[in-house]
This record gives sequence, C-alpha cells and structure tokens, in this order.
Amino acid sequence: MSRPFVHWVNQSSALSLSELIQEFGPSTDSSKALVYPIKDQAKRSSNNQFKNNVDLNDPSVKIYFEYNPNTQTYDEYKEVAGKKTIQRRLSRDEYLAETAKQEQKRYFDQRAKSNAGEAGFNNNKSPSLVKTPEVLDKLFRGGLVDIRPSGSAELTFGGIFNTVRNPMFSARMQKTGQFDFDQKIQLNVTGKIGNALNIGIKYDTDATFDFDNQTKLSWAGKEDQMLKSVELGNVSLPLNGSLIQAGQSLFGIKTAWQFGRLKMTMIATQNKGQRTETTVNGGAQITNFNIQAHNYDQNRHYFLSSFFKERYDEAMSTLPLVTSGVVINRVEVWVTNRSGNFENTRDLLTMMDLGEAKAYNQSLNTGGNQSVSDNAANTLYADLTTGPDKDLIRQSKTSIDQLNLGHSNLKQGLDYELLTYARQLAETDFTVNQRLGYISLNTSLNNDEVLAVAFEYTYNGVPYKV
Repeated sequence: MSRPFVHWVNQSSALSLSELIQEFGPSTDSSKALVYPIKDQAKRSSNNQFKNNVDLNDPSVKIYFEYNPNTQTYDEYKEVAGKKTIQRRLSRDEYLAETAKQEQKRYFDQRAKSNAGEAGFNNNKSPSLVKTPEVLDKLFRGGLVDIRPSGSAELTFGGIFNTVRNPMFSARMQKTGQFDFDQKIQLNVTGKIGNALNIGIKYDTDATFDFDNQTKLSWAGKEDQMLKSVELGNVSLPLNGSLIQAGQSLFGIKTAWQFGRLKMTMIATQNKGQRTETTVNGGAQITNFNIQAHNYDQNRHYFLSSFFKERYDEAMSTLPLVTSGVVINRVEVWVTNRSGNFENTRDLLTMMDLGEAKAYNQSLNTGGNQSVSDNAANTLYADLTTGPDKDLIRQSKTSIDQLNLGHSNLKQGLDYELLTYARQLAETDFTVNQRLGYISLNTSLNNDEVLAVAFEYTYNGVPYKV
C-alpha cells in the first residue's frame, strides 16, 4: 500500500523540496513508491516545454536574468524557496530577442484583458449601451440604459402596368400604370433604465384591434418612498368593488401613493375601448346603437341637386308615407378614374350650377319663380349649347381655353371642372332613392375626386332633365 501524497508536519520537522523528493520520489521499494511520484524540476528539459499537471506548482518561484562579465553572457536563474539554480545562458542577441518576445506577450495579454473588461466578458454582464448622467442616477437608481429591440420590417414596392391594343382607344389610354406600395412592421422593445424604469413597446401593423399595440413605461419607487409607482401608456384600473366598474383599454398616466397606512391611486387617461351590451327580451335581441354626429358616413351619400335637399324634411314629415311627388327615372354617375379600367370612359365637362334654380354663381340666376331642377332653371345650359363657341366647348382639347375667353364669369375649380377619362359607375356600384332624390355609393370617394351626375325625373307628373 502506497504512502499518502501529503502529510502534516510541524515547524521543527518541516522538510525541504529535495527532502520531499527523496522521501516521496521514485523508489525501487514498491511499498514506499507513490503512484504519481514527484519529479525534480532541475532534471526537466531546459526549454520548459514539459508540464506535469499532477505535481504541485513550485512555491515562491522567481525567474530573472543576470549579466556575467566573465563569459559576457546573460544567465537565466530560477530561484525556488531561496535556492538559486541556473537555467540557461544567452548571448546578447538571444537575450534581446527573448526580452522582446516577453514584452510582446505581456502587451497583448494586457490588451486582451482590457477589451474583455469593456465588453463585459470578465464579469458576465451585458454591455453598457448608454450611461445616463450622474444626476439621474438617484432617480433611476443606476445609470445603465439597456434597450433590446426585436422584430421585423418589410417594405414592398411594385408597379402594375397594362397595355391594351384597342384601336378604339387613344394612344394614351392604351397604356396605363400605377405603383403599388405596402409595408409590414412588427416591433417589440423591452428595456430598463437603471433599476427603477422599465420600458415595454409592442407594435404590429397587422393588429386586428388598436389595443393590441401596447406602449408602457413603468417606474417603481423604493419601500420608504411616498411615491410608489408611475405608469405611462397603456394602463388599467382594477377595482375590488362592483359599485364602480373598472376601466380597461386606458391610455394615460397612473400613479400610486402611500402616506402611512393610507394608499391612494391617481389616474388620468382616455378610454380607447368600447363597451357593448345586448339585451334579449322574449326571444328577440335588442341592441342600442349610439352614433355621434362627427362619425357620419362621409363622401358616399349625395343629393342629385339642391331641389331634392330642400324638400327632404317636408317629404319625410309624413312617415311612413313619403310625400315628395318625385320619381327618379334614370341616373348616370361618373367619377374620377383611379382604377386603371378604361373600358367605359369619356371626357366630361362638369358644371356645378347646371340645372339649379338657385345657382351659387349669382350671374346665372334668371330671377324667375321656378324652383325645380331643370336645364332651363338658369342661363348656364343655354349659354353653353346655343352660343357661337358651342362646338369648341364640346371638345376636351379646347373647352378650358374657350371657357376662359368667352365665359369670364365662370371660374375653373369652382364653377366647372374638366374630367378626363371619367369612369361610369355600373348600376350595382350605387343605389338611388327614387322618391327622395339622392344616391349612395358603395365605395366612398376621396377628397380629390370628382362626382358628376346626369338624371331624368318627374315631379307631380311633369318630366325634367338635367
């Protein structure tokens, strides 16, 4: 059985390194030999490439060079526990090369440790992105700003260009095109400023509801502070009682305070959600709808003329019987062509006061007592169709110039507008109220689009045309 590798000794019985080697080193006696014997350092190779991972390191090792004037060489000594042994002798060139190598190694070791410390690899910490000023350290309880965004952004650019070789169309109408642009953004941001402020942002352009996009900043105070927390963005107000309903989908600011045993929550927000209640009575569902005045359906419903607008309230005063005396027989509706479809298009000269008994342009009024809409309601239709320049007005290339020269009382953009390649709506694209004289489009118009109508109707049995 082998002896133990280490045993305790007192001050008087301490053994030197050489004595330890003699005691526990290689031995021919199998009863005294160690499984992993201690080897003498002096007997190892001078290039110091051999390394035994089992042996303990030498205590208090000191390696240095000394110049020997007798041999004019630089001697390398190794001092272990006060015992000095020579390792090797180097010439002047060898000594300079050896010291240069050691200095280079020491320089790169220092740079590696410095870079590792800046990147946080030495202490397992995340890199410091931004350091706040020292003044804010007290507020955020730390100056580290750690913000971690994630997500994706997709932008799609394209174009749709069509060429129709139809001799019925002009060269300009045969080639049409438009650009297509789409974007898709999914963004998530989490972060901290110090140990007090947390940041959370969630944004998605494809979100079904607005409350799916969340933005929240939360600050937490210390245990001994009166201000316990501050929340900005999407907040909630949970209540334990049933007397007051809790608020959901709130956006604003929320603060929590504590004064001794008194706890107080203050909130200033706006409600972004909508609550709907449905009542079922006798097997029938009853739903109340609240429509605010500013949420009306814009750019979809139009009276054919001011005559029908002025008679609307009178005609609806005898509901369920509509007493308007009007029957709309035929309607054509033309709009600005933004669809790129040129199958049923034409150029139109649209007039605002055509057929109006009370024209907006006062110079067109005849002063008569006629109130219905008709081509003879004012002088505009006669001036355009019976004047000496009527043929030039009907041509789209010369109509604007001729109106500016011969009809100075009419202003482009106010009294008239030339609509090129106007698109006629099909009967399925709109609905007509034949008794009240208004149309409802299936698709609302943009603010920069033009709507033109031509219609025939009868009022109290008399036909009229505009």
